Amino acid sequence: MISGKKNVKRRLSGFESIKRWSKLHRYGKKFNRKTMDFMKFNDETENLPPDEAGKIRIGSQLLQGLMMLGAGALMSGAYPPLAWSLLVFVAPALLLWWAIHVSPLRAALGGYLWGWGFCLPSFYFLSEIEQSIPFGIAAILACNPMMVAAFASFSRRNYVYDAATRCKGFMACRAQKNFAFGKSLAWAFSIAALWCMLDTWRMSFFPWNYPAAALWNKPLLLQLAEFTGPFGISFLILLGNAFLVCAAEDGKKLRWGIAVLAVIGGMTLAGLLLQRGNYGSQDDVATLKIGAIQGDITQRRNADEKQAREALATYLALTEALLKKHSSRTVDLILWPETAVPFPFFAANEVSFDYRLGVFRLLTRYKVPILLGTLHYERRPAGVKTPLRLTNAAMLLDRNCNITGLYEKIRRVPFGEYIPLRSILPEKVVRWIDMNRDLAPGSSYAHLSAANTAKLGMSICYESVFPGIARREALEGANVLCVLSNDAWYPTTSEPVQHLANAVMRTIETRLPMFRCGNNGGTLLLNRDGRIVMTLDNSTVRDRKRGAGVFEFSFERKPQPTFYVRYGDWFLIFLGLATGFGVAYSAFREYLFRKQLILQKEAAQ
Repeated sequence: MISGKKNVKRRLSGFESIKRWSKLHRYGKKFNRKTMDFMKFNDETENLPPDEAGKIRIGSQLLQGLMMLGAGALMSGAYPPLAWSLLVFVAPALLLWWAIHVSPLRAALGGYLWGWGFCLPSFYFLSEIEQSIPFGIAAILACNPMMVAAFASFSRRNYVYDAATRCKGFMACRAQKNFAFGKSLAWAFSIAALWCMLDTWRMSFFPWNYPAAALWNKPLLLQLAEFTGPFGISFLILLGNAFLVCAAEDGKKLRWGIAVLAVIGGMTLAGLLLQRGNYGSQDDVATLKIGAIQGDITQRRNADEKQAREALATYLALTEALLKKHSSRTVDLILWPETAVPFPFFAANEVSFDYRLGVFRLLTRYKVPILLGTLHYERRPAGVKTPLRLTNAAMLLDRNCNITGLYEKIRRVPFGEYIPLRSILPEKVVRWIDMNRDLAPGSSYAHLSAANTAKLGMSICYESVFPGIARREALEGANVLCVLSNDAWYPTTSEPVQHLANAVMRTIETRLPMFRCGNNGGTLLLNRDGRIVMTLDNSTVRDRKRGAGVFEFSFERKPQPTFYVRYGDWFLIFLGLATGFGVAYSAFREYLFRKQLILQKEAAQ
């Protein structure tokens, strides 16, 4: 039997273990040895329960991890298919609130879990191409909330607590309920700015489901994008979330409640003031009548001749039926969506010959110009033997069968329309990810001139989510935005609606109406306030069907460029300055705290 003294030593070591690893000790609580007075240092201690602090700690951490996954999933609910937009004003606040109560390392881990909870449901539609893609996307994009959460934890204690209070320990900090309003306000600004700045790197290649896009069905709250672009709207959303966290922590909650209402109320008031409504002088306004064809053809990337002929027959039949119903006087332009026929318009094969013949017959018979979304081989002089460039293009043909305009897609879909770094990747990797097509990029943002002085700023499918493309086209003189889309890759998921949601803001940024022609849905008209004013046969944005219809709308012949069109992403300068100040200030205050801590230890010795 173990002697009493050794037994007591064993028990004390057990309590030392609890002291070292328990949640209370990690937060800085002093272990009070007086709590051991109840113990009788004799053989009765053999009946004490086993040490379960480790189990409690692991269970608590698992629960907190699940909470962060759930909070991220709540954020995904702000986007289609649920489209509960106002969740975007709550879900980031849950991450920030949790982060400021734990260490920066644990906050980073929680932020990464929050990112997974957000990304997996939001980008689940990519599983229709390959099951592993959503997991790869989540692994990369979750780094953004991870870094935000770590900085929120680190900066909060440096902003709102002075060095003397921090030296007293965790409980002294937690006991403080009233904070300097200016410091908390600066912390909120730096957190919102950092989050937006971290989003800029993915906005350059994958601007999908950023905070501002969640308000696509609440265009009243998006009107400030005319000045700030999408970053200003995202910043205000995240600032409102940071204010909510301050309200939860501060004893003076009223002022933070007013701050939250000021953000949302300010966005609403700005929307009411900035909505453009009807056009001014009718002398500067023209009308365009577009006949849109939506064939609802399945995805046919590697179509054979039979599939290509079926697609061609469908679009020719729908177009002829529409033109028979409406005379050439009531239709100014016919639109086909992106790659309506999965063969090039100009190519040396029978399908392409029939493609050209069918289109030329329509033009000859009805005398209505047509804008085709088609694959296009560049023409080259005789004797030149360089490889032909194949592009994804929008080709405008007039009533005399002449090509009067050509727009070639500039922003190609990575791994869908080209393989990044193909020349340096190993051949085995290229064969694994290759989709049997490597399209060349276009380079011109010039508009296509259509009937009634319409100048179409073109975007092909994926391009419509990039703010810079619509802005450049507006600078080139476009007065109508035109999007040709084909979302047949995603026959069952919410991708087509998400695609539209991420493109709505282009109308507000440029104050130009947008007409959108889709293959399997999303054929509609957006006015310059971002509102959907007309759809194909009064369908909803989620309907996928075959049909054709005529859309009539007005536009300004010579619209004035908006502040955002003229000056671009100027708001990023403000975000960069706010982020830099936040990081520098937090680092300086951390230095002061550590210096004070060292001085106290030296004084105690």
